[in-house]
Amino acid sequence: GAQSKRLSAAVTECTTEMGAAAATGANVMVGGGLSSIVLVGEVVQFGPSGTTFDPPATLRLPFCDGVVAKMRGSGLRVSVGAFRWDADWTAWRELAGAREDGGFMEGE
Repeated sequence: GAQSKRLSAAVTECTTEMGAAAATGANVMVGGGLSSIVLVGEVVQFGPSGTTFDPPATLRLPFCDGVVAKMRGSGLRVSVGAFRWDADWTAWRELAGAREDGGFMEGE
């Protein structure tokens, strides 16, 4: 039979470890390489851990597009992406296929 799972989402604090990994780029995996990132949205924790959807669910989360616009206006090369925190590796990992859509990140 069909199973129903309740997904929880909560804005959480960006830990010192998460912030340091983002700022230094030492622990940020982007397209298979290392890069530095700036956090321009909330850190959202989803649960329960291991939840999957079939077919995949689409998530749409807001971010601070004003910050991104200022960075782009200053001449910096900026691309927007969505990342997940990998506690086992203490690293941010890019979510493949996420896309920017007018102040929102959207992806499956």
